[in-house]
Amino acid sequence: MGDFPEFGAWDVNGGVALEWSEGDCWVGTVPINASSQGACEFKFVAVPEEGEAEWEGGENRRAVVDEDTETIEVTGWYGGDVNVVGGGSSPAGAAPQPPPPAPHHASGAPSQAPPPPPATREWRGEFDLRFLKHRDQDEENRLMHEATQRSDGGVNIPDGSAFKTIAAGDTAATSWIQKLELVQSLVGTPGENLMGNVPASPTASSPFPEKAAAASTYLRWISTGVLQCTEDGHHHRPNHMAVVARDVFINMETMVKDASSEDESSVLVMRNVHPWLPSFSGEFTCSVPMTRIRDIAHRNDIPQDLKLEIKHTLQNKVIFIFIFCVFLCISVHVWAIRLTTRVFLPQIHRNAGPEDLITTQAILDKVNNGDYNEDFKYQMNLFAQELKRFFNAAGALERIDALRSEMTPEVQAEIDELQGAMWDLESGGHHDGIAGAEGAATLRALRAATAVRRSFTAMLAADTANLREAPDDDVAQRQAWR
Repeated sequence: MGDFPEFGAWDVNGGVALEWSEGDCWVGTVPINASSQGACEFKFVAVPEEGEAEWEGGENRRAVVDEDTETIEVTGWYGGDVNVVGGGSSPAGAAPQPPPPAPHHASGAPSQAPPPPPATREWRGEFDLRFLKHRDQDEENRLMHEATQRSDGGVNIPDGSAFKTIAAGDTAATSWIQKLELVQSLVGTPGENLMGNVPASPTASSPFPEKAAAASTYLRWISTGVLQCTEDGHHHRPNHMAVVARDVFINMETMVKDASSEDESSVLVMRNVHPWLPSFSGEFTCSVPMTRIRDIAHRNDIPQDLKLEIKHTLQNKVIFIFIFCVFLCISVHVWAIRLTTRVFLPQIHRNAGPEDLITTQAILDKVNNGDYNEDFKYQMNLFAQELKRFFNAAGALERIDALRSEMTPEVQAEIDELQGAMWDLESGGHHDGIAGAEGAATLRALRAATAVRRSFTAMLAADTANLREAPDDDVAQRQAWR
Protein backbone atom coordinates (compact mmCIF):
# COMPACT_ATOMS: atom_id res chain seq x y z
CA MET A 1 0.00 0.00 0.00
CA GLY A 2 1.43 3.39 -0.92
CA ASP A 3 0.81 6.97 -1.96
CA PHE A 4 1.05 6.35 -5.74
CA PRO A 5 -2.26 5.42 -7.44
CA GLU A 6 -0.61 2.17 -8.55
CA PHE A 7 -0.07 1.33 -4.85
CA GLY A 8 -3.68 2.13 -3.94
CA ALA A 9 -3.16 5.73 -2.74
CA TRP A 10 -3.19 4.40 0.86
CA ASP A 11 -6.58 2.76 0.29
CA VAL A 12 -6.58 -0.77 1.72
CA ASN A 13 -9.03 -1.87 -0.97
CA GLY A 14 -6.79 -0.66 -3.79
CA GLY A 15 -3.39 -2.02 -2.85
CA VAL A 16 -1.26 -4.52 -4.74
CA ALA A 17 -1.69 -8.15 -3.67
CA LEU A 18 1.60 -9.97 -3.13
CA GLU A 19 2.17 -13.69 -3.49
CA TRP A 20 3.66 -15.78 -0.71
CA SER A 21 6.83 -17.72 -1.47
CA GLU A 22 9.03 -20.10 0.50
CA GLY A 23 10.55 -18.62 3.63
CA ASP A 24 7.61 -16.23 4.20
CA CYS A 25 8.95 -14.03 1.40
CA TRP A 26 6.30 -11.92 -0.40
CA VAL A 27 6.65 -11.13 -4.12
CA GLY A 28 4.66 -8.91 -6.47
CA THR A 29 4.81 -6.76 -9.61
CA VAL A 30 3.40 -3.23 -9.81
CA PRO A 31 2.76 -1.70 -13.29
CA ILE A 32 3.76 1.98 -13.26
CA ASN A 33 1.99 4.69 -15.29
CA ALA A 34 4.12 7.08 -17.33
CA SER A 35 2.76 10.00 -15.28
CA SER A 36 4.07 8.55 -12.00
CA GLN A 37 7.58 9.74 -11.18
CA GLY A 38 9.58 10.57 -8.06
CA ALA A 39 9.64 9.06 -4.59
CA CYS A 40 6.82 6.72 -3.61
CA GLU A 41 6.21 5.78 0.02
CA PHE A 42 4.64 2.44 0.83
CA LYS A 43 4.18 -0.24 3.49
CA PHE A 44 3.24 -3.89 3.70
CA VAL A 45 -0.27 -4.48 5.02
CA ALA A 46 -1.67 -7.81 6.21
CA VAL A 47 -5.33 -7.96 5.11
CA PRO A 48 -7.27 -10.88 6.63
CA GLU A 49 -10.46 -12.24 5.10
CA GLU A 50 -12.27 -10.96 8.18
CA GLY A 51 -11.30 -8.22 10.59
CA GLU A 52 -9.16 -5.11 10.30
CA ALA A 53 -6.02 -4.76 8.22
CA GLU A 54 -2.71 -4.74 10.12
CA TRP A 55 -0.05 -2.27 8.97
CA GLU A 56 3.62 -3.01 9.56
CA GLY A 57 5.27 -0.63 12.03
CA GLY A 58 8.19 1.74 11.59
CA GLU A 59 8.80 4.46 9.02
CA ASN A 60 7.27 4.26 5.55
CA ARG A 61 9.33 2.40 2.97
CA ARG A 62 10.37 4.33 -0.12
CA ALA A 63 10.93 3.62 -3.80
CA VAL A 64 12.15 6.02 -6.49
CA VAL A 65 10.41 5.90 -9.88
CA ASP A 66 11.93 7.56 -12.95
CA GLU A 67 10.46 8.23 -16.37
CA ASP A 68 11.72 4.93 -17.80
CA THR A 69 10.16 2.75 -15.09
CA GLU A 70 7.40 0.51 -16.43
CA THR A 71 7.12 -1.99 -13.58
CA ILE A 72 8.41 -2.39 -10.05
CA GLU A 73 9.25 -5.77 -8.57
CA VAL A 74 8.68 -5.88 -4.82
CA THR A 75 10.23 -8.72 -2.83
CA GLY A 76 10.66 -9.03 0.93
CA TRP A 77 9.42 -9.85 4.38
CA TYR A 78 6.65 -8.20 6.38
CA GLY A 79 8.45 -6.09 8.97
CA GLY A 80 11.84 -7.10 7.54
CA ASP A 81 14.07 -6.43 4.54
CA VAL A 82 12.38 -5.46 1.28
CA ASN A 83 13.97 -5.21 -2.16
CA VAL A 84 12.43 -2.92 -4.81
CA VAL A 85 13.64 -3.28 -8.41
CA GLY A 86 12.48 -1.31 -11.44
CA GLY A 87 13.76 0.36 -14.58
CA GLY A 88 11.80 0.27 -17.83
CA SER A 89 12.46 -2.79 -19.91
CA SER A 90 15.52 -3.79 -17.88
CA PRO A 91 15.24 -7.28 -16.42
CA ALA A 92 13.98 -7.31 -12.88
CA GLY A 93 16.39 -8.41 -10.22
CA ALA A 94 16.05 -11.86 -8.79
CA ALA A 95 14.13 -12.17 -5.58
CA PRO A 96 16.47 -12.22 -2.60
CA GLN A 97 16.52 -15.59 -0.93
CA PRO A 98 16.69 -15.81 2.86
CA PRO A 99 19.71 -17.62 4.24
CA PRO A 100 19.17 -21.22 5.35
CA PRO A 101 17.96 -21.73 8.89
CA ALA A 102 20.69 -21.82 11.49
CA PRO A 103 21.25 -25.38 12.75
CA HIS A 104 19.64 -26.12 16.08
CA HIS A 105 21.80 -27.57 18.85
CA ALA A 106 19.76 -28.57 21.85
CA SER A 107 22.85 -29.42 23.84
CA GLY A 108 24.46 -26.03 23.27
CA ALA A 109 27.25 -27.55 21.15
CA PRO A 110 28.91 -25.08 18.79
CA SER A 111 27.48 -24.76 15.30
CA GLN A 112 29.60 -26.09 12.45
CA ALA A 113 28.19 -23.59 9.94
CA PRO A 114 29.96 -20.22 9.74
CA PRO A 115 27.89 -17.43 11.27
CA PRO A 116 26.35 -14.86 8.93
CA PRO A 117 28.15 -11.51 8.89
CA PRO A 118 26.59 -8.47 10.57
CA ALA A 119 24.58 -6.23 8.27
CA THR A 120 26.94 -4.22 6.05
CA ARG A 121 29.96 -5.23 8.14
CA GLU A 122 32.54 -7.81 7.11
CA TRP A 123 32.97 -10.13 10.05
CA ARG A 124 36.51 -11.47 10.01
CA GLY A 125 36.85 -13.06 13.41
CA GLU A 126 36.17 -16.55 14.62
CA PHE A 127 32.87 -16.79 16.41
CA ASP A 128 31.72 -19.96 18.13
CA LEU A 129 27.98 -19.52 17.72
CA ARG A 130 26.03 -21.42 20.37
CA PHE A 131 22.32 -21.64 21.02
CA LEU A 132 22.36 -21.88 24.80
CA LYS A 133 19.51 -22.81 27.13
CA HIS A 134 21.31 -22.00 30.36
CA ARG A 135 24.16 -19.79 31.46
CA ASP A 136 27.54 -21.52 31.23
CA GLN A 137 29.65 -19.57 33.72
CA ASP A 138 32.57 -21.99 33.49
CA GLU A 139 32.80 -21.31 29.75
CA GLU A 140 32.60 -17.56 30.39
CA ASN A 141 35.48 -17.80 32.87
CA ARG A 142 37.52 -19.85 30.40
CA LEU A 143 37.03 -17.29 27.64
CA MET A 144 37.88 -14.41 29.96
CA HIS A 145 41.12 -16.16 30.98
CA GLU A 146 42.03 -16.86 27.36
CA ALA A 147 41.41 -13.22 26.47
CA THR A 148 43.99 -12.08 29.03
CA GLN A 149 46.58 -14.50 27.63
CA ARG A 150 46.30 -13.82 23.90
CA SER A 151 48.81 -10.94 23.80
CA ASP A 152 52.25 -10.19 25.19
CA GLY A 153 51.12 -6.63 25.86
CA GLY A 154 53.29 -5.14 23.12
CA VAL A 155 56.65 -5.77 24.78
CA ASN A 156 58.44 -4.83 21.55
CA ILE A 157 56.59 -1.53 21.10
CA PRO A 158 58.42 1.54 22.46
CA ASP A 159 57.13 2.90 25.76
CA GLY A 160 55.08 6.07 25.49
CA SER A 161 53.53 5.05 22.18
CA ALA A 162 49.75 5.08 21.78
CA PHE A 163 50.00 1.65 20.18
CA LYS A 164 51.81 0.39 23.27
CA THR A 165 48.93 1.66 25.42
CA ILE A 166 46.44 -0.26 23.28
CA ALA A 167 48.48 -3.47 23.21
CA ALA A 168 49.14 -3.43 26.96
CA GLY A 169 45.64 -2.31 27.91
CA ASP A 170 43.88 -4.94 25.82
CA THR A 171 45.27 -7.75 27.98
CA ALA A 172 43.06 -6.51 30.82
CA ALA A 173 40.16 -5.21 28.69
CA THR A 174 38.19 -8.35 27.90
CA SER A 175 34.70 -6.90 27.32
CA TRP A 176 33.49 -4.40 24.76
CA ILE A 177 32.86 -1.69 27.36
CA GLN A 178 36.40 -2.09 28.70
CA LYS A 179 37.83 -1.85 25.20
CA LEU A 180 35.80 1.29 24.55
CA GLU A 181 37.11 2.73 27.80
CA LEU A 182 40.63 1.94 26.69
CA VAL A 183 39.97 4.01 23.57
CA GLN A 184 38.44 6.69 25.77
CA SER A 185 41.63 6.84 27.84
CA LEU A 186 43.50 7.66 24.62
CA VAL A 187 41.22 10.03 22.74
CA GLY A 188 38.41 10.94 25.14
CA THR A 189 38.07 14.13 27.11
CA PRO A 190 41.17 14.57 29.31
CA GLY A 191 40.41 13.45 32.83
CA GLU A 192 37.16 11.77 31.80
CA ASN A 193 37.15 8.03 32.41
CA LEU A 194 33.45 7.69 32.90
CA MET A 195 33.26 4.06 33.96
CA GLY A 196 36.53 3.97 35.88
CA ASN A 197 37.54 0.47 34.79
CA VAL A 198 40.60 1.51 32.75
CA PRO A 199 43.42 3.66 34.13
CA ALA A 200 44.16 7.01 32.53
CA SER A 201 46.42 6.89 29.52
CA PRO A 202 50.16 7.28 30.18
CA THR A 203 50.68 8.50 26.60
CA ALA A 204 50.06 12.20 27.12
CA SER A 205 53.15 13.02 25.08
CA SER A 206 52.01 11.04 22.02
CA PRO A 207 50.79 13.17 19.10
CA PHE A 208 47.01 13.17 18.96
CA PRO A 209 46.89 11.85 15.35
CA GLU A 210 48.93 8.84 16.54
CA LYS A 211 46.41 8.24 19.30
CA ALA A 212 43.56 8.53 16.79
CA ALA A 213 45.28 6.09 14.41
CA ALA A 214 45.77 3.56 17.20
CA ALA A 215 42.18 4.03 18.39
CA SER A 216 40.59 3.68 14.93
CA THR A 217 42.62 0.56 14.10
CA TYR A 218 41.74 -1.00 17.45
CA LEU A 219 38.03 -0.17 17.08
CA ARG A 220 37.97 -1.64 13.58
CA TRP A 221 39.50 -4.89 14.80
CA ILE A 222 36.92 -5.07 17.59
CA SER A 223 33.95 -4.29 15.35
CA THR A 224 34.92 -6.89 12.73
CA GLY A 225 35.72 -9.66 15.21
CA VAL A 226 39.49 -9.71 14.73
CA LEU A 227 39.68 -9.09 18.48
CA GLN A 228 37.05 -11.04 20.39
CA CYS A 229 35.00 -9.50 23.18
CA THR A 230 34.11 -11.65 26.19
CA GLU A 231 32.47 -11.24 29.57
CA ASP A 232 34.30 -9.29 32.28
CA GLY A 233 32.36 -10.45 35.34
CA HIS A 234 30.38 -7.19 35.56
CA HIS A 235 27.09 -5.96 34.15
CA HIS A 236 26.84 -3.00 31.81
CA ARG A 237 23.73 -1.96 29.93
CA PRO A 238 24.18 -0.48 26.44
CA ASN A 239 23.70 3.06 27.76
CA HIS A 240 27.14 2.78 29.42
CA MET A 241 28.80 2.13 26.05
CA ALA A 242 26.78 4.96 24.49
CA VAL A 243 27.99 7.46 27.12
CA VAL A 244 31.63 6.48 26.58
CA ALA A 245 31.18 6.76 22.80
CA ARG A 246 29.65 10.22 23.20
CA ASP A 247 32.67 11.46 25.16
CA VAL A 248 35.09 10.10 22.54
CA PHE A 249 33.04 11.61 19.70
CA ILE A 250 32.89 15.05 21.33
CA ASN A 251 36.62 15.17 21.91
CA MET A 252 37.42 13.94 18.39
CA GLU A 253 35.07 16.51 16.81
CA THR A 254 36.54 19.27 18.98
CA MET A 255 40.05 18.31 17.86
CA VAL A 256 38.90 18.30 14.21
CA LYS A 257 37.42 21.80 14.56
CA ASP A 258 40.61 23.08 16.18
CA ALA A 259 42.89 21.51 13.54
CA SER A 260 44.53 23.86 11.05
CA SER A 261 43.53 23.78 7.39
CA GLU A 262 47.01 22.50 6.53
CA ASP A 263 46.59 19.46 8.75
CA GLU A 264 44.11 17.53 6.57
CA SER A 265 45.89 14.20 7.03
CA SER A 266 45.44 14.38 10.81
CA VAL A 267 41.77 15.29 10.35
CA LEU A 268 41.22 12.25 8.12
CA VAL A 269 42.86 9.98 10.69
CA MET A 270 40.69 11.38 13.47
CA ARG A 271 37.51 10.92 11.43
CA ASN A 272 38.33 7.23 10.99
CA VAL A 273 37.35 6.70 14.62
CA HIS A 274 33.72 7.71 14.09
CA PRO A 275 32.37 4.79 12.00
CA TRP A 276 33.30 2.29 14.70
CA LEU A 277 31.63 4.01 17.66
CA PRO A 278 28.16 2.92 18.80
CA SER A 279 25.25 5.34 18.58
CA PHE A 280 24.52 7.57 21.54
CA SER A 281 21.11 8.82 20.39
CA GLY A 282 18.45 9.22 23.06
CA GLU A 283 17.03 5.73 22.58
CA PHE A 284 20.36 4.25 23.74
CA THR A 285 21.48 6.71 26.44
CA CYS A 286 18.28 6.38 28.49
CA SER A 287 18.64 4.49 31.78
CA VAL A 288 16.86 1.38 30.48
CA PRO A 289 17.61 1.03 26.75
CA MET A 290 16.50 -1.68 24.35
CA THR A 291 13.78 -3.29 26.42
CA ARG A 292 12.17 -4.92 23.37
CA ILE A 293 14.33 -8.05 23.76
CA ARG A 294 13.11 -8.42 27.33
CA ASP A 295 9.50 -8.42 26.15
CA ILE A 296 10.34 -10.86 23.35
CA ALA A 297 12.01 -13.28 25.77
CA HIS A 298 8.91 -13.27 27.99
CA ARG A 299 6.32 -13.98 25.33
CA ASN A 300 3.98 -16.89 25.94
CA ASP A 301 3.34 -17.69 22.27
CA ILE A 302 6.76 -19.15 21.43
CA PRO A 303 8.20 -22.56 22.32
CA GLN A 304 10.01 -22.82 25.62
CA ASP A 305 13.22 -24.03 23.95
CA LEU A 306 13.35 -20.97 21.72
CA LYS A 307 12.52 -18.71 24.63
CA LEU A 308 15.45 -20.11 26.61
CA GLU A 309 17.77 -19.72 23.62
CA ILE A 310 16.83 -16.05 23.24
CA LYS A 311 17.30 -15.45 26.94
CA HIS A 312 20.64 -17.17 27.37
CA THR A 313 22.18 -16.78 23.91
CA LEU A 314 21.25 -13.13 23.43
CA GLN A 315 19.54 -11.53 26.37
CA ASN A 316 21.57 -13.20 29.14
CA LYS A 317 19.20 -12.62 31.99
CA VAL A 318 20.98 -11.67 35.20
CA ILE A 319 18.94 -13.75 37.60
CA PHE A 320 21.55 -14.06 40.32
CA ILE A 321 21.92 -10.27 40.67
CA PHE A 322 18.15 -9.85 40.76
CA ILE A 323 17.77 -12.46 43.52
CA PHE A 324 20.64 -11.01 45.54
CA CYS A 325 19.25 -7.49 45.39
CA VAL A 326 15.72 -8.53 46.33
CA PHE A 327 17.13 -10.51 49.28
CA LEU A 328 19.18 -7.49 50.34
CA CYS A 329 16.26 -5.10 50.10
CA ILE A 330 13.83 -7.26 52.07
CA SER A 331 15.44 -6.04 55.28
CA VAL A 332 15.20 -2.41 54.17
CA HIS A 333 11.77 -1.67 52.78
CA VAL A 334 9.10 -3.22 50.57
CA TRP A 335 9.24 -0.16 48.29
CA ALA A 336 12.93 -0.79 47.75
CA ILE A 337 12.08 -4.31 46.57
CA ARG A 338 9.74 -2.88 43.96
CA LEU A 339 12.36 -0.39 42.84
CA THR A 340 15.05 -3.05 42.61
CA THR A 341 12.74 -5.36 40.69
CA ARG A 342 12.32 -2.66 38.09
CA VAL A 343 15.97 -1.69 37.90
CA PHE A 344 17.18 -5.23 37.39
CA LEU A 345 14.68 -6.42 34.85
CA PRO A 346 16.71 -8.22 32.21
CA GLN A 347 18.11 -6.13 29.38
CA ILE A 348 19.98 -6.85 26.17
CA HIS A 349 23.16 -8.30 27.61
CA ARG A 350 25.52 -8.22 30.57
CA ASN A 351 28.21 -7.06 28.18
CA ALA A 352 26.83 -6.21 24.74
CA GLY A 353 29.36 -6.44 21.93
CA PRO A 354 29.59 -6.52 18.12
CA GLU A 355 29.21 -10.31 18.17
CA ASP A 356 25.58 -9.75 19.24
CA LEU A 357 24.87 -8.69 15.66
CA ILE A 358 25.87 -12.15 14.49
CA THR A 359 23.93 -13.89 17.23
CA THR A 360 20.83 -11.82 16.50
CA GLN A 361 21.06 -12.51 12.76
CA ALA A 362 21.36 -16.25 13.37
CA ILE A 363 18.31 -16.26 15.65
CA LEU A 364 16.44 -14.00 13.23
CA ASP A 365 17.10 -16.37 10.33
CA LYS A 366 15.80 -19.22 12.44
CA VAL A 367 12.67 -17.28 13.40
CA ASN A 368 11.89 -15.92 9.91
CA ASN A 369 12.15 -19.40 8.42
CA GLY A 370 10.13 -21.07 11.16
CA ASP A 371 6.46 -21.56 11.85
CA TYR A 372 6.07 -18.86 14.51
CA ASN A 373 3.60 -16.13 15.39
CA GLU A 374 3.77 -13.26 12.88
CA ASP A 375 3.88 -10.60 15.59
CA PHE A 376 6.80 -12.43 17.21
CA LYS A 377 8.65 -12.39 13.89
CA TYR A 378 7.83 -8.72 13.48
CA GLN A 379 9.17 -7.84 16.94
CA MET A 380 12.36 -9.83 16.35
CA ASN A 381 12.95 -7.97 13.09
CA LEU A 382 12.38 -4.64 14.83
CA PHE A 383 14.90 -5.61 17.50
CA ALA A 384 17.46 -6.56 14.83
CA GLN A 385 17.02 -3.14 13.23
CA GLU A 386 17.34 -1.50 16.64
CA LEU A 387 20.60 -3.36 17.27
CA LYS A 388 21.94 -2.29 13.88
CA ARG A 389 21.22 1.33 14.80
CA PHE A 390 23.03 0.93 18.12
CA PHE A 391 26.16 -0.51 16.52
CA ASN A 392 25.95 1.93 13.58
CA ALA A 393 25.95 -1.16 11.36
CA ALA A 394 23.30 -0.03 8.88
CA GLY A 395 24.25 0.71 5.29
CA ALA A 396 24.89 4.24 4.04
CA LEU A 397 21.62 4.48 2.10
CA GLU A 398 19.66 3.18 5.09
CA ARG A 399 21.24 5.79 7.37
CA ILE A 400 20.68 8.62 4.91
CA ASP A 401 17.04 7.62 4.41
CA ALA A 402 16.50 7.69 8.18
CA LEU A 403 17.62 11.35 8.17
CA ARG A 404 15.61 12.36 5.11
CA SER A 405 12.60 13.77 6.96
CA GLU A 406 14.86 16.25 8.81
CA MET A 407 16.37 17.65 5.62
CA THR A 408 15.35 20.59 3.42
CA PRO A 409 13.41 19.83 0.21
CA GLU A 410 16.61 20.40 -1.76
CA VAL A 411 18.57 17.83 0.23
CA GLN A 412 15.61 15.43 0.12
CA ALA A 413 15.70 15.66 -3.67
CA GLU A 414 19.44 14.87 -3.61
CA ILE A 415 18.79 11.84 -1.41
CA ASP A 416 16.04 10.65 -3.76
CA GLU A 417 18.40 10.98 -6.72
CA LEU A 418 21.11 9.02 -4.89
CA GLN A 419 18.70 6.22 -4.06
CA GLY A 420 17.42 6.10 -7.62
CA ALA A 421 20.95 6.13 -9.01
CA MET A 422 22.07 3.31 -6.73
CA TRP A 423 19.05 1.15 -7.53
CA ASP A 424 19.66 1.76 -11.24
CA LEU A 425 23.34 0.88 -10.85
CA GLU A 426 22.80 -2.27 -8.80
CA SER A 427 19.64 -3.58 -10.41
CA GLY A 428 19.50 -2.11 -13.89
CA GLY A 429 21.24 -4.97 -15.66
CA HIS A 430 23.96 -2.76 -17.16
CA HIS A 431 26.87 -4.91 -18.34
CA ASP A 432 28.18 -3.04 -21.39
CA GLY A 433 31.31 -1.51 -19.87
CA ILE A 434 32.37 1.93 -18.77
CA ALA A 435 31.72 3.48 -22.22
CA GLY A 436 28.08 2.39 -22.28
CA ALA A 437 25.05 2.44 -19.98
CA GLU A 438 27.07 0.87 -17.15
CA GLY A 439 29.48 3.82 -17.19
CA ALA A 440 26.63 6.33 -17.35
CA ALA A 441 24.90 4.67 -14.37
CA THR A 442 28.17 4.67 -12.42
CA LEU A 443 28.78 8.35 -13.15
CA ARG A 444 25.22 9.20 -12.13
CA ALA A 445 25.69 7.42 -8.80
CA LEU A 446 29.03 9.15 -8.16
CA ARG A 447 27.57 12.57 -8.88
CA ALA A 448 24.56 11.90 -6.67
CA ALA A 449 26.76 10.66 -3.81
CA THR A 450 28.99 13.71 -4.15
CA ALA A 451 25.98 16.04 -3.96
CA VAL A 452 24.65 14.39 -0.81
CA ARG A 453 28.09 14.37 0.78
CA ARG A 454 28.51 18.06 -0.03
CA SER A 455 25.22 18.88 1.70
CA PHE A 456 26.08 16.94 4.86
CA THR A 457 29.57 18.45 4.91
CA ALA A 458 28.01 21.93 4.72
CA MET A 459 25.71 21.16 7.65
CA LEU A 460 28.64 19.92 9.72
CA ALA A 461 30.69 23.02 8.88
CA ALA A 462 27.80 25.36 9.73
CA ASP A 463 27.35 23.77 13.15
CA THR A 464 29.80 25.78 15.27
CA ALA A 465 28.35 24.98 18.69
CA ASN A 466 30.60 23.96 21.57
CA LEU A 467 29.80 20.25 21.70
CA ARG A 468 30.87 19.95 25.33
CA GLU A 469 28.05 22.33 26.24
CA ALA A 470 25.57 21.34 23.52
CA PRO A 471 22.34 19.41 24.29
CA ASP A 472 22.63 15.65 23.96
CA ASP A 473 20.22 15.56 21.01
CA ASP A 474 22.35 18.05 19.07
CA VAL A 475 25.49 15.97 19.62
CA ALA A 476 23.65 12.79 18.58
CA GLN A 477 22.40 14.54 15.44
CA ARG A 478 25.97 15.55 14.56
CA GLN A 479 27.07 11.93 14.94
CA ALA A 480 24.33 10.88 12.50
CA TRP A 481 25.43 13.54 10.01
CA ARG A 482 29.08 12.53 10.36
